[in-house]
Amino acid sequence: MTFNEPMNPVTFGAGALQLVSAGADLILGTGDDVAIPAAISYNANSNAALLALNTALQAGKYRVQLAAALTDVTGNPLAGALIWDFEVGRTINWIASSDGYWDVGANWSTGSPPQDLDIVIIDVPGNITVTHRTGMSRALSLQSQESLVVSGSTLTLGESSITSSLSISGGGAFMLHHDMTVNNTVNLGEGTLDGPGALHLPVGSTLNVVGGNNYVNTLLEVAGSFNWTGGALRGSGITRIQQNVSVSISGSNITFGGALLENAGTMVLSS
Repeated sequence: MTFNEPMNPVTFGAGALQLVSAGADLILGTGDDVAIPAAISYNANSNAALLALNTALQAGKYRVQLAAALTDVTGNPLAGALIWDFEVGRTINWIASSDGYWDVGANWSTGSPPQDLDIVIIDVPGNITVTHRTGMSRALSLQSQESLVVSGSTLTLGESSITSSLSISGGGAFMLHHDMTVNNTVNLGEGTLDGPGALHLPVGSTLNVVGGNNYVNTLLEVAGSFNWTGGALRGSGITRIQQNVSVSISGSNITFGGALLENAGTMVLSS
């Protein structure tokens, strides 16, 4: 870090400049953040503070904090602590040419499934479906032009993401720490949408609620069409229907409870 005037090197002691990584929750500023060992020094010739790391940073989310106690050579302190965040990501690509499973290493460019905080890219010729079928997985973000199925498992994304289509079934859980856009189709057939992020369906997309108990604990924003043919929408989140959206409700065993519905569109009920 470079300063615009000479600084007092004596103030660059332990704690003057700190580096932490986000913990298992993928959120900076929470109790599971981890301090990264490093040594700080000040170069008077360039007015720059240097942080020397013991090892290379792994893929993840990081925060740097510069202490307010730092002063210039005349004793003037900083106006306040300075904080900035950055990310280190590893890109992993889907290389299979057909449908396949997230947990099969041979489907990925690294030879193993995505790890925590990987940047996942799924974009191959044709239309394929990638199924997350087992366990709990995390990734920094997902950039997909294909279809994703989360069934009987949990997938967590830490940053803004996009996919062509998304299906949640078999009690699957999709956890969003930032916003995600699904450009074509979302099918809800027994599962959970959760996290502080939001799921956006733009104009031209379709939301299908087809059965089972579906828990919406986040913001589900629909600007495309909405077809509800079975099942329940529950949870603590918000399903927001934009203007000019037609909501078609048909079939039996339709249940809405718990979640908040904000409707600026038109509802059409049929038996």
